[in-house]
Amino acid sequence: MSDLAAWISAGAAGVSVGAAVWATMKGAKAQKASSRVQRKLVEIEQARDKERTVEKSKAKLAANPVKRMNRRGIPVYQMEIVNQGLAAAKKVVVKIEEGHRWAARANREIPEIGAASSYMVPLDATKARVDPFKVELAWEDDSGESGRYKTTMSF
Repeated sequence: MSDLAAWISAGAAGVSVGAAVWATMKGAKAQKASSRVQRKLVEIEQARDKERTVEKSKAKLAANPVKRMNRRGIPVYQMEIVNQGLAAAKKVVVKIEEGHRWAARANREIPEIGAASSYMVPLDATKARVDPFKVELAWEDDSGESGRYKTTMSF
């Protein structure tokens, strides 16, 4: 009987060793998968951080029409350039479509428009009808990318 008990004991030890090896291999495989997922999450977070940093260094310009009346009751037309970004816009180029009567007056370069600031471009004081016109803005900012904005403006 002692031989039988020895064989059972040896068999049980073998099964235990096999189970331990199997569990170790499964654990190592799970650890590798977990490490891959963790690396991917770190990459995603780094990309998001980079986007946030770039966003903080970008200007975001838009142009809005402004019409008001002067003291004589004549409409005064202006274009407000608004920087909605978190950084200053530098070397802002304002361009009204060629051939429009306000192109010569409005086309210019503005040295800088600060973050959350605006700049008024005087256009004209007239009772004449104002047709829609195309406006293009181009600028530089701290992001290293040049910005562009295009719209058709009407009063």
